[in-house]
Amino acid sequence: MNGFAFHALRLVGHSVEHGAEVLNTEIIKQGGLGSIPGGPLAVYILGALATCQNPWQFYGLDLVTSLHQKLDKFPQVGFNHPFQFSLAIIALCIAGKDVGQKKYLNYIRNNIPNQTKAAHASGDTLSMHIFALTCAKQFVKKGGQFRLKKRRIQAGIDAASKILYKRQLLDPTFGENEVTAALSYQASK
Repeated sequence: MNGFAFHALRLVGHSVEHGAEVLNTEIIKQGGLGSIPGGPLAVYILGALATCQNPWQFYGLDLVTSLHQKLDKFPQVGFNHPFQFSLAIIALCIAGKDVGQKKYLNYIRNNIPNQTKAAHASGDTLSMHIFALTCAKQFVKKGGQFRLKKRRIQAGIDAASKILYKRQLLDPTFGENEVTAALSYQASK
């Protein structure tokens, strides 16, 4: 929770540099990086960044490489939900880790239709997919598959946005702040 809190406080302009010790203590109490599932580890990366710390060298720990290794083993116990996957992509992306690989982008793109069928379908998850794909676009390098990859990523963003637009309520809201934020971002493009 502290990682989320520090990240949120930083986004609205508060100084939280001294929170790094709190995050480090939490990691130690949980038994180290090996004991922390991917979703919470993504939050620690966001918290480390919010406290002006390098998540690649956070108190001698490489949070980014640890999360990247967990991402490659997705799904696994404690890290098996598409929301967590997109959160991990966002955290890695913001930390500067190249997340433009086809396997990561395809998982998100292929999960978008599932968010309309399943009983647990969530506007929050679709919003996270939009943010993750948007962030990952920066890592798609020019080359033979450049245009195709960019188009596929944008198609995923567009597909998730269309699903969310269809959920719009009659009072022009979407019922969820996260969904409204994601759609606002897309509408401004």
